[in-house]
Parts: sequence; structure tokens; C-alpha cells
Amino acid sequence: MTQDQRAARSSFPDWRFAPNIGGSPDVYEIENQALDRGGHVLDAMRALAPWAGRTLVDLGCGTGFCCPGTRPRPPR
Repeated sequence: MTQDQRAARSSFPDWRFAPNIGGSPDVYEIENQALDRGGHVLDAMRALAPWAGRTLVDLGCGTGFCCPGTRPRPPR
């Protein structure tokens, strides 16, 4: 366990390192590619809470794979 992980564990006792990214980062990236190819998850999130004119913060975003997809999309 790294010093950062130990610090997180002491501050947040229920904190756990994500096994998919920590144990197999190459598999994690494949999972990301397959997760929502059609953009349905992000569309549903936008429908629940419109993002136009807002700042979006993704806590615990791993490698930030989905962050580019959070930019506003033109209407379909």
C-alpha cells in the first residue's frame, strides 16, 4: 500500500482501492470502451440533471475516461 493509500485509509476507514483499475488497468480500459458505446448512460444523466451552464465534478473518476463525454452535446 502506498503512502497516499495509507493516508486515505486513515481519513476514510471504509475507503477501498478499486480492484479493476488497480489490479488490471489494461482490462479497466477495455471495460471503459465497452461500457456505454451509444452514450445512453450520459444521456440519462443529462435528462435527470441538465448540465447546460453548470460545472460538473466527477469525484473518483479513475483515469477520467468519461470526462470528455461530459461536455455538452448538441440536441439530436
